[in-house]
Amino acid sequence: MARVFLMDYAGTGDYGTQSIRVWCTAAVTAGDWIAIDSNDTTNPSALEGWSFVTADSGVEGDYDTIGVAMDTTTAAGFVTVQIGGRYDGANVADAVTLGQNLVISTTAGRAAAVAAEGTSSRIIGKALSAGDANNDANVWIFPHPAFV
Repeated sequence: MARVFLMDYAGTGDYGTQSIRVWCTAAVTAGDWIAIDSNDTTNPSALEGWSFVTADSGVEGDYDTIGVAMDTTTAAGFVTVQIGGRYDGANVADAVTLGQNLVISTTAGRAAAVAAEGTSSRIIGKALSAGDANNDANVWIFPHPAFV
């Protein structure tokens, strides 16, 4: 996998971000949090690397979460995932408030505040705005140690 570094210094308010292109084993919606698919025993060998899926604390927990999907797919395929920096419109619980640390919730692809999910999880980001009725918020993605 090649790393792609996206930088926007055009005065749009975006900070430098990093993204990678990964194989997701199922449909993904832009804004969903993505994790290493630790249950996939077929694709990693075939692709000579890891495969990925929307993250949830019941299957792929916070420790495997790598970032937020930038693309939407209707089936398995390659997706660009932002692995660090500011992301506007990430999937978060509507109860999230500005400044809260985020972990993966039990809803696939969605982050929630640490207080709502407990403190034994890896913090994956910070809310830069409150969650809204559409379960969207601006966030700062904390890079996964494997991609730093």
